[in-house]
Amino acid sequence: MADSPVPDMLYQRLSQDRAVTRACTERAMRLVQDATASRDWALQVRLDAIELRERDVPPRGEATIASFRIRGFVDGTTVEACFEDGRLHCPEEVLRRAEVLVAMGETFGGVGTRTVMATIDGPVGEVLVTVMRTFSRVFAIEVGTERTV
Repeated sequence: MADSPVPDMLYQRLSQDRAVTRACTERAMRLVQDATASRDWALQVRLDAIELRERDVPPRGEATIASFRIRGFVDGTTVEACFEDGRLHCPEEVLRRAEVLVAMGETFGGVGTRTVMATIDGPVGEVLVTVMRTFSRVFAIEVGTERTV
């Protein structure tokens, strides 16, 4: 009778260990399924982000500057100039400096690049560089674009 409890105890331990192993295997299978689902979801989010990025960026050459806002220093004073709805809104000192650049016939550009004349009533991009030149130091530039048809 002394030999009988040992095999029974071993069988009981074996049964318990198998139950634990089954539970761990099932848990591992659920974790693998969750990880696969998370990976698939992350891939879909990444693809959606790429699609949105490509959809929001106009093709090269099809976007034009519609408005801008510049913040910076003019003679040590913080000022802001903006161009919206076809009109330039800026302090008198910025306007005076821009008019001087136009009167001098100032041009902007470099070797191998397009050269533009200073203007305050021409194309928005040219007004932008003219107004930028009037600032002693530029802190921020915000540019609004629109698609051309």
